[in-house]
This record gives sequence, C-alpha cells and structure tokens, in this order.
Amino acid sequence: MRLRSGISIDSSQHKKFEQVLENLLQKAPAKFILLTDVSGQVVSACGPSSQFDLIALGSVMAGGLSAAQEVAQMLGGEQEYQLVLHEGLSANTFMAGAGPDFAILVQLDKSVPLGWARMLIQEAAKKIDDNCQESDYQESSDAEQIPDAKKLDLLGDPTNLSDQIGDSLDALWKG
Repeated sequence: MRLRSGISIDSSQHKKFEQVLENLLQKAPAKFILLTDVSGQVVSACGPSSQFDLIALGSVMAGGLSAAQEVAQMLGGEQEYQLVLHEGLSANTFMAGAGPDFAILVQLDKSVPLGWARMLIQEAAKKIDDNCQESDYQESSDAEQIPDAKKLDLLGDPTNLSDQIGDSLDALWKG
C-alpha cells in the first residue's frame, strides 16, 4: 500500500497495524478506531465504520491533530506521542500521533475511564511507531512520486488520468 505521504506499507506491516488496533478495540473497549498517515489517508479502521465518511474523517483528523501539534510547539509543550481529547455528550474521542508518520482516532463510550483510555492509546501509538522503526517500510523519493508529464495517458482511461493528476498534485503539495 502506497500512501500520499510517500510511505509504502507491505501486507505484513498492515497486518501488524490491524492487530494493534484490534487489541486496542477490545482492551479499551473502543467503539471505533481509525488509523491514518499524517496526511489523513486511511490505513485501517476497526469497529462499525459504515456510518462515517472515512476519507473526510481522516482528513479532518489529520488537520486537527496537526493544528494541536502546532499549538503545543508554539507553547513549548510538544510531546513525542501527543494526545488530543474531545469530550462529547455520549462519547469521548481521542486523536493521537503515532510517531512521525501516523495518527490514530479512537472513539470511546463515556463510561470508559479517561486515564485508562489514554494509557492504552499511547501504548498502541508507540507500538505502531515501533513496528515502523523495526520494519522496512520506505519513504519514496520525490522523483518516484511525480510522474513524468510525458507519461500521462491523456487519451486513455479517464479514471487513470484522474489518479495520475491526483498523484502529481499530491507530490507537488507535499513539497
């Protein structure tokens, strides 16, 4: 799986991520968990997700976590595994960084103690980051991410063209 952030994840790595999320879903117990890369691209989800637009949720979560990290940095309180809590009427939602490349969103019932949830989420975030450090997941170079304009199939399948243009724009914005 190749992510917009330039990271490639193989199937064994993806399986490890899913195991961490399933374990968190059971232990917490959580209602729903979403794992994305830092750009908001969905990597995996656990729990009933049909009621959510995962693509939009991933993007908004990444933006919210990024904003919270920027505020923390401006105030001198940046942490390795930052956690943001939204206390709702019937559920609490945590957003957490999982190393420099991933983010987790966890929704829990209000009955789950916040300290317990916080500890388990930080543990899961660390496991995801540790799995990345141990594995051979790779960041692609900019040259690999930007397709040669001459290779764009302008007369072929319009779906393919859309993907190629999207990939090119993602690579340009990523810098």
